[in-house]
Amino acid sequence: MLLAVNIGNTNIRFAVFKSETDIITWTINTKPYRTEYELYAKFSNMYKPFGIDKKEITGIVIGSVVPPLTISVKIALQKIHKLKAMIVDRNTPSEVIRSSNQMGTDLYANAVAAHYKGIPGKKIVIDFGTALTFLGLDETGKVTGVVIAPGIITALNSLVGNTAQYNYRRAL
Repeated sequence: MLLAVNIGNTNIRFAVFKSETDIITWTINTKPYRTEYELYAKFSNMYKPFGIDKKEITGIVIGSVVPPLTISVKIALQKIHKLKAMIVDRNTPSEVIRSSNQMGTDLYANAVAAHYKGIPGKKIVIDFGTALTFLGLDETGKVTGVVIAPGIITALNSLVGNTAQYNYRRAL
């Protein structure tokens, strides 16, 4: 079984692929400065509630937008599974053509998934996360544009924390 890990700014998402259609997923909060020892302790027993035997994991792939956490997660999972983990990032080879080296791993992964999904024509990929992103792809897999905006929770927190009435009530 393949273990896929998506390290995001808000959450770390796990998916175990038993087959293309039998997928088990779960999420934990991202704490960017946990050590590999903390993560080892946390990850060692994370499979039990889902009825997964960790010995059945045969491959590990990790994508991350939180650099301080990437290597710690990799080391912890490699210790648990005695397998080499593959880190996927914007430099991972694919047919997606990008004009910038600043594209984040999450945007690149979205572009690759959309390109290989087999849907013909131009595509717009929308990702609702800590940030709300829109990514355009043409028929050949070329990234035609990216828009990044605050995600729903990020925008709400900013709105609530920076409006006059909220700050006025806090001052009282």
